[in-house]
Amino acid sequence: MSLPRPASTPVSQSKSAALSRTLDLVTRGYTRYITGTCPAHKAIGLAQKFHDKYGIGRSPAQRITRKQKGLANAALVMYWPGYVGSRAEPDLLSGAAPIMVPDLSTNQESTLDIPVPPETALADSCNSTKKIPDSVPEVAWALLVTEGAGPVAEQEELGSVFGHRRLSWLGYELVRLPKRGGTSWTWRRSKSEVAEWYALLGDQLAHRKQSAVAETLRLIAQQPGFAGVRSQSWELIQFARSRGYSGDVPFLFHMQKICHGIALRLG
Repeated sequence: MSLPRPASTPVSQSKSAALSRTLDLVTRGYTRYITGTCPAHKAIGLAQKFHDKYGIGRSPAQRITRKQKGLANAALVMYWPGYVGSRAEPDLLSGAAPIMVPDLSTNQESTLDIPVPPETALADSCNSTKKIPDSVPEVAWALLVTEGAGPVAEQEELGSVFGHRRLSWLGYELVRLPKRGGTSWTWRRSKSEVAEWYALLGDQLAHRKQSAVAETLRLIAQQPGFAGVRSQSWELIQFARSRGYSGDVPFLFHMQKICHGIALRLG
């Protein structure tokens, strides 16, 4: 019989990975949330505290048991550009398998991680008003929680993806759009960002700057290929075409399977 894997949580190095993990969790029932930022030097400690109190690194079997008891599970998503593993965890890269997310175009599920309890809220422990030196990067995090009782539900001020205020994170907002007779969760750009892209393209087109329009469309196409983002990108391309752009248009990629990140081992 193989030994159980040590508790861990993935650290995403790209926005695509972090947003994919978040989307995967939401479709699996993690519909309550709280987000924040943390100085990089405190991020590993915060993840450990979330595990100690809310069990973010629990196994799928442990999470199933908690769900059957009506208890909430929690999972942590961390966006840490450039993260390569902790020096305190020398076997982190070789000893932990990357966690994969599904092909979002098929809505297939994947296996992830989950959680339990605390006594005081942890979400505010990183959002310090103390000035952080410019040289110290920040880590963006999102704690996602299922329905159910328990310390995480009691101690944290959780929002709901079904609430009036959408989950907005890393510059994108989570929405539910029609798909094949039903609905599907996806990410899209905020209305303010879309308006800025239209304004930029409109100005470039008005001054007949074809090369500048081509570069703007290229940048638009490079953003994460979620269905909602792709739809907005296509509308921006059509806007440019309707205003006289005659150059090549970039290919809009679909989001495919992507590693959730490097596994951060939890004690």
